[in-house]
Amino acid sequence: MLLARHLLRSVISVLDDTKRSENIAFIAVAGQTTEGGNNTRSAKMVISREQVSAAVLDSAISSTCVTGIDEDCGQAIQRQAAEDNVWGIASAIDIYNCDPASIRDAEGIRRFVRELCDLIEMKRFGETQVVHFGEDERVAGYSMVQLIETSLISAHFANQSNATYLDVFSCKPYDPEVVRRFAQDYFGGSHSSLNVSMRR
Repeated sequence: MLLARHLLRSVISVLDDTKRSENIAFIAVAGQTTEGGNNTRSAKMVISREQVSAAVLDSAISSTCVTGIDEDCGQAIQRQAAEDNVWGIASAIDIYNCDPASIRDAEGIRRFVRELCDLIEMKRFGETQVVHFGEDERVAGYSMVQLIETSLISAHFANQSNATYLDVFSCKPYDPEVVRRFAQDYFGGSHSSLNVSMRR
């Protein structure tokens, strides 16, 4: 557990449900700089489901990247943010293989924002901005910005790859896993990743 707390700083990848045993929940990968500062070595650990919440929420961790974390872990992140009195929670959610029609529907994107804000109890400030642009086909698509009273929600929808890149930043604690699941379901994605940073 001490090793997990020392090394786990940036990446946590969840094993595919079809390939893992009941007793193994996460693989954590992290880098550690040697004394000279020039060389790095990495370590890989397998962490049990019971250990993961404590590891993720240790005060030394600045960010985590998780795919398909369970509901308890998302709620634990929310509780820890409140207990530690962090300035805010920033979640970056990447959703892949989205339904092409859903990410090309400006009104549907606005409806998503309204429903998401209701779900996580965030108060919208002003109208949702949804603009289509991008000269480079690789990045062309709608972009969305919604101010909320506790900060900002934004997203870009990439037409070429049918991917959604969603960011939620708020000084009011919320459950990042609720956001990930709702967004993936809404846009019909096949899978997604979640990166959570505690802003201090």
